[in-house]
Amino acid sequence: MRNPFGIDFNADGELFTYDADAEFDMGAPWYRPTRLDHLVSGADFGWRGLTKSWPPYRLDHPDNALPVVDIGKGSPTAVKSGTKSSFPPAYKKAMFVLDWAYGRIVACHLYPRGAGYVCRPETFLKGRPLNVTDLDFGPDGSMYVITGGRKTQSVLYRIRYTGTQPSASEVTLQETARREFSLKQRLKRQKLEHLHDGSTQAADAVATAWTSIGSDDPSIRQAARVAVEHQPVDAWRKIALKESDAGRQIVGLLALSRNGNAGDRSLILRRLNALSVDELSAFNQLSILQTYSLCLTDNRTLDTPLVKRTRQRLAKWFSLEMERASQAPTGSGPGVTRKLAHLVVQAGSAESCPRVVDVLSRSKTHEERIDYLFMLRDVRNGWTIENRRLYFEMLRDVEQTVVGGDGMPGFLKQIRQEAVKTLTESERKELADVIESSSQSQLSAPSTRPFVREWKIEDIDEILAANGSTPSSQRGQKLFNAASCSRCHRSGRLGHFVGPDLTSVARRFSPRDILASMLNPSLVVAEKYRNVQIVTTDGRTIIGRPVSGGDYRSPVIRIATDPLKPTQIVEISKIDIDVHRDSSLSPMPAGLLNTLTKLEIRDLIAFLEASASR
Repeated sequence: MRNPFGIDFNADGELFTYDADAEFDMGAPWYRPTRLDHLVSGADFGWRGLTKSWPPYRLDHPDNALPVVDIGKGSPTAVKSGTKSSFPPAYKKAMFVLDWAYGRIVACHLYPRGAGYVCRPETFLKGRPLNVTDLDFGPDGSMYVITGGRKTQSVLYRIRYTGTQPSASEVTLQETARREFSLKQRLKRQKLEHLHDGSTQAADAVATAWTSIGSDDPSIRQAARVAVEHQPVDAWRKIALKESDAGRQIVGLLALSRNGNAGDRSLILRRLNALSVDELSAFNQLSILQTYSLCLTDNRTLDTPLVKRTRQRLAKWFSLEMERASQAPTGSGPGVTRKLAHLVVQAGSAESCPRVVDVLSRSKTHEERIDYLFMLRDVRNGWTIENRRLYFEMLRDVEQTVVGGDGMPGFLKQIRQEAVKTLTESERKELADVIESSSQSQLSAPSTRPFVREWKIEDIDEILAANGSTPSSQRGQKLFNAASCSRCHRSGRLGHFVGPDLTSVARRFSPRDILASMLNPSLVVAEKYRNVQIVTTDGRTIIGRPVSGGDYRSPVIRIATDPLKPTQIVEISKIDIDVHRDSSLSPMPAGLLNTLTKLEIRDLIAFLEASASR
């Protein structure tokens, strides 16, 4: 797990949490939305505490446990089962999760599916602002929710059900059968999980778990594989290599590639190369590809002809997948295609380049495009000048159209820089018109509006009570540019990512709180946007934001001293640093509203509120 703030048990005694990826990575193919996870023994959901890393780390693999549901963008703060509530039955069975960033409570309605669950998320309550931080159910069955954070006013709300309890609906034969089957499957999963502590004799544990290692139920398959991996490899190596059932063989070989030794990899590759993949499920195909990836990571101990045959096998598979995709838009699924593309590019075959460029040109989502642009960024062989041009045109299109986290500009910039390094001198000249970055990333010119008044915190009531025309979000959008807000902040598709994204700010902060932060930017500064103050041994003082990237063992610290010129960097040798501390001053300058009238400030607030409603 990466950053869960709460866990709770449902009525079946099963444990759940609500976890989130780094918003910095939002929009990138390695970003994942917030998820409700079913916490079972031995599960690895792939979450990693790393952020702002390059090259990107791959999160999802077929040996990870599956989430119950993707909920979308959010900032988890709490999880609570509705079991103790006085709500109607559907909500008593739900898990309630809190999303601080988007001001909402989500009811996750759980339905048994095999040994796990499926979920239907429902927005139970939302508000502007409703920056929810925690919840619980009282003895009366009412929900108690508290809001706050970032020095905003904390409020306690009670939510109670005042209607009559609905009469119990008749349980159908199908529902009864499903519940009985799910209970049987959960008990089977739990029996396998008891083998995770290693107390059972290895031979008995392997014999019990192996029968379920190829199960169609992902929760049981996960529990069985973890049980096998907790036993000595010598107790199950031969079983994995001799298994004839395709489902058990594929998962068994994946387990062996994760736990075996260097000598096992040649044996695994020979078994994989003999498998027919045409009738396999997407999961089994992804498992095979993950096993290939693990075995080919280090080729030094592998037989050269075997490696060559394996690469030919992957290239042929990729060609067949391309043919399927041309006939049926999804082929075996975008995950299989992307994993195959990654492996054939990694293999270094010149023939792979035009094929992956073709997939790039037909990709449907910006995550797919970014992933293929990333894969091809350091490929030197197999290019035509037409494909080179297409590559940089696609990259420019992504730069101009994709809205992501504040890491997105840096990700795309680094992809471009590494791709340009692979060009020959003649290619640089011929592609000069497309290898430069899009002008979309250039900051707008500063405002030249005349001074109106020096607004202060004490003026908030006067501003909010101002009489006149009804606040207009359309006028506010123009003022978002005119007051220089868009030079550092994004709202919807407008602006830049130097500072916090304001798209949903009105869902967690009131107009009064938003105004207070505008008038006194240093009142509250989020941790990731804080400046640092460095005093050197020769008496220099440098204030700015640390620039992420590179190796933490580097002998220098890189500081961006001007938020409006983020590419201008000052490098400071670590041995020359005398004092290093957080600065209490916000990078955002004070007085940005001094060129606006009271009514214009209200228009600006109306624009931010309208952005939160989209």
